[in-house]
Amino acid sequence: MKSFLITCAVLVGLGTAAEASNWQINAASCVQDAATIQNGLAAVSSGRVSFAAGKSGDLVLYCPMPFNLWFSPTGMWFVYTTNANTSSDFIEMQYIKMNLTSPPNLGNIGTDALLFNTSTPSTPAWSFHQSITTSYIPNNYAYWVRIDLVRSTPTSSNPVLFAVRVDG
Repeated sequence: MKSFLITCAVLVGLGTAAEASNWQINAASCVQDAATIQNGLAAVSSGRVSFAAGKSGDLVLYCPMPFNLWFSPTGMWFVYTTNANTSSDFIEMQYIKMNLTSPPNLGNIGTDALLFNTSTPSTPAWSFHQSITTSYIPNNYAYWVRIDLVRSTPTSSNPVLFAVRVDG
């Protein structure tokens, strides 16, 4: 009986920890930038985003993070598919924060290093995890993830973004 209770406690603890330390957003819930909208670059379907037929360029999405995450982010994932991881056809991800404190820093935007670019050789073509090394201070900063899907020509590989996830 004692070993049964210990096993149950361990299983409950594992399930809670896995669910309690991540937040995710599907690509369709992210916000397209003005140029992406004006140029009709995005095709949105079933939660995913890719280039519309016959379109190319830099499709930019901003995925806002909630200000009240219950954990401090230590890593990010994004789930995608692309057949071309080259210098002209790739997906790029950045973790961005905006200062919400009083002037003169109010509104200053800081990019915490380029987190990931699929043009890097030997990258898997479906997901990637990158560590976040900066502190999470939601009272002083607004946070979001910027995703760039870059396609050089309408006939080159069409990258698809499915989701972004932040974990702690």
